Amino acid sequence: MTTTATPPTTSATAVPTRAAAPPRDVRPIPMTRLAKVELRKMFDTRAGFWLMASVGIVSVLATAAVIL
Repeated sequence: MTTTATPPTTSATAVPTRAAAPPRDVRPIPMTRLAKVELRKMFDTRAGFWLMASVGIVSVLATAAVIL
């Protein structure tokens, strides 16, 4: 498949661009809140639970394999 690029319009009939929106006063989300949400999601869902359980099981098996 091919695409063709059209050159930008430079004529006087070009539609003027919209002025940039003024910056909003938005506070950033604290990292502690993000960590709490992600930890809660990790343990509240079935997939998250089994992911954490499999990580624990695999780490125990890997440790046992190294010791043996």
